Amino acid sequence: VLQWLSPLVPQKRHQHLCNNRYDGMGEWIFERDEFVKWRTEEDRSHPVIFCEGDPGVGKT
Repeated sequence: VLQWLSPLVPQKRHQHLCNNRYDGMGEWIFERDEFVKWRTEEDRSHPVIFCEGDPGVGKT
């Protein structure tokens, strides 16, 4: 069933993209006010931050 649902083998594509990414890719998030605030909060009741965006914009 998995092969039928996903014939493109997303793991291989993901690995290819990881191996060929640009230096510094995705580091923009560490400078965003939202991330800094979330990361430095004393209250750890929200341990997850949600990043949304179109495919291919650098979320991964």
